[in-house]
Amino acid sequence: MIHNQSGEIGNPVLRLLWRRTGYLRSAVAPLLPLKWRGQFFRLIARNQDVAKPKERLSPELQAMLTAELRDDILTLQDLIGRDLSVWLARMT
Repeated sequence: MIHNQSGEIGNPVLRLLWRRTGYLRSAVAPLLPLKWRGQFFRLIARNQDVAKPKERLSPELQAMLTAELRDDILTLQDLIGRDLSVWLARMT
């Protein structure tokens, strides 16, 4: 199962209906079996992750971001009580 899969409904009428009926879908969702939830969207939506490959940051930009965000990552690490050093390692 793919989590947090992005997608877009191609048909403009279906897309409008999907966007305007969020309250109705939220009310009906608890009544449906878990495996059925989201099935309709997956059937009518095209996957955006497949259509557009992710771009990589240049090593120079990664190094600049690491230097800029290092203190914030370390502060967050202390706040949530988790080791986030892997974030710094990935960014270099």
